[in-house]
Amino acid sequence: IRQADDERRLVSEMLAALGARIRLDTARAIYQELAAAAPHDLIVYAAGECARSGKNTLEDLARLLDSWGKRGLNTLEDAQKYVQHVRELDTVLYRIYEACSYHGRASKTDREYLERWQGMGFEEGVLLLAAKQASGASSQKMKYINTVLKNWQQNGVTTLAQAEKQAGW
Repeated sequence: IRQADDERRLVSEMLAALGARIRLDTARAIYQELAAAAPHDLIVYAAGECARSGKNTLEDLARLLDSWGKRGLNTLEDAQKYVQHVRELDTVLYRIYEACSYHGRASKTDREYLERWQGMGFEEGVLLLAAKQASGASSQKMKYINTVLKNWQQNGVTTLAQAEKQAGW
């Protein structure tokens, strides 16, 4: 009885974090599958992340945990670091989007672009200037920004002052 009560508490905690209204007996079977692959604290954290993004079904939760598992995010600490990193990237991406008049949501591809640009040594100011240049592009603004940055890199542009000169600003 005590073990069943403990499991009910764990399932209830997951459902509360997910913001889902699902029958406990239905959720219990799915929780058992999730718990076979991930610790409880990671399940609850993932449920909270699902709820934050408006995806509050058990299927959404299972997909998120599966994707984290494929990335090697098997502990709460690893998942928290990953989510924090994604949020930091998204913050910069939304400034880039604003500079190039793009009104979309941050995507995996855009995050990959940003990480590549940061790896090339470009500071945010240089990225924003490239984004301003892309504001006139009708579509595929991130590809346009990428082309601008590749050109600047080939021309040895590394600072905002050099980028402004190259851009004619």
